[in-house]
Amino acid sequence: MKKIILCIALLALIQSRGRIGSFFESTPAIAANNDTQVVMYSTDWCGYCKQARSLFRSAGAEYHEYDIEKSAEGLKQYKALGGRGVPLIIINGKILRGFDKELILRELASD
Repeated sequence: MKKIILCIALLALIQSRGRIGSFFESTPAIAANNDTQVVMYSTDWCGYCKQARSLFRSAGAEYHEYDIEKSAEGLKQYKALGGRGVPLIIINGKILRGFDKELILRELASD
């Protein structure tokens, strides 16, 4: 029984590592460039989409978001891009699949 509880606790810790890490880290400010094009394909219920929205806000990055469950145009574009999960983020033409904080910040800063 103790092993089961330990496994469940470990699994919960692994799944929430992004939230725990972001509690201790601050997001560096990104100089928003008007030429930076950011598009995110997402859903309302996706936790990683929520983290991406928060990251864009804290970094001062403007973005356009398509909820693929509510926008027919967004779903069409998502499928055309080979969408297999959310979030699917495009920064200056580069497709990023999933949520990777460091990669997103690097792409936002590379413009």
